[in-house]
Amino acid sequence: MLEGVNVALGVSGSIAAVKVVELAHELRRHGASVRAVMTPAATDIVHPWAVDFATDEPVVTEITGDVEHV
Repeated sequence: MLEGVNVALGVSGSIAAVKVVELAHELRRHGASVRAVMTPAATDIVHPWAVDFATDEPVVTEITGDVEHV
């Protein structure tokens, strides 16, 4: 259903961050490729490892000057 779709998932420090793991998993289950970017406040709510597991991609938690933001 979502084969070939690329999703950029931005996660902020709201209560919705709790649902991000489930959302990423469901998007992948339907065929989407998901990359997540998390703010520091979001990492206080849900650990980046959980999002990494759900997306099967490294999670961007800071902009370092590499091309992780592209």
